[in-house]
Amino acid sequence: MDIREHFRRVTKKLQVQAEIAISADHPGIIGEIRENVIENFLEPHMPSQFDIRSGKIIDSDGNMSTQQDILICDRNLPIIDVGGGNTAIFLAESVVAQIEVKSNLNSTKLIEALKSSARTGMLKRDSQQVYSKAAIDINIKKALPIFRYVIAFDGINFESIAKKIEEYIASESLMAEALPDAMCIIGKGVIFRSPLYPNISPATEDNGNHHITMPHSSEAEINFEVLKQDALLRFVQKIVEDVVHTKMTGWNIDRYYQGSLE
Repeated sequence: MDIREHFRRVTKKLQVQAEIAISADHPGIIGEIRENVIENFLEPHMPSQFDIRSGKIIDSDGNMSTQQDILICDRNLPIIDVGGGNTAIFLAESVVAQIEVKSNLNSTKLIEALKSSARTGMLKRDSQQVYSKAAIDINIKKALPIFRYVIAFDGINFESIAKKIEEYIASESLMAEALPDAMCIIGKGVIFRSPLYPNISPATEDNGNHHITMPHSSEAEINFEVLKQDALLRFVQKIVEDVVHTKMTGWNIDRYYQGSLE
């Protein structure tokens, strides 16, 4: 099986489904349909320990994210059911990643996504993390921010996006962790922010040792790959690389349930 060809066929399917949604002739309904298209695509491609939901994220101090189109959640931690079916409120410790779906990543929608990413990035998580890859475990004493991604069916060019991001982080005095980890425009390419997690490269034939690269700075570095056919595959590869190798440990959710009872 050629995985690239598989994802190229899936890309065409998603683009057709997004195009069909236009028949709804209502921006809100079109957006909702396209969110469902991405959610239905992602769910079977994610490992079974994760649940694909939507809703808001809350931390133990009461801070809350904006409404999120798609959340990748750890099934082992509780949620706050608000009677909304697939929509709920999720403890920050239980959320692995958030994904925002945009019909068109224009300048306005880009700023919306950046603001949402920064807000989620500030949520506190009372836990530790272990980054595991190639039989190497790296303990992270303080949990890093929730992974944040954006996927769009169309958008402005990458140079404009990079410029808008630089202007935004300068105006808001933001650090790297405030930005989305990756943004994909289907049929065009993927934009990456400098990683906050260690990078473990495979062992080489020369010395047989794995190479570990630690994040070198909190300053944001933006890179993009122009991929007209394989943007979706590269985006999914990034998500899987992030969520599969990172595990929350030593989490403490007692503070959510503390307070005087009557």
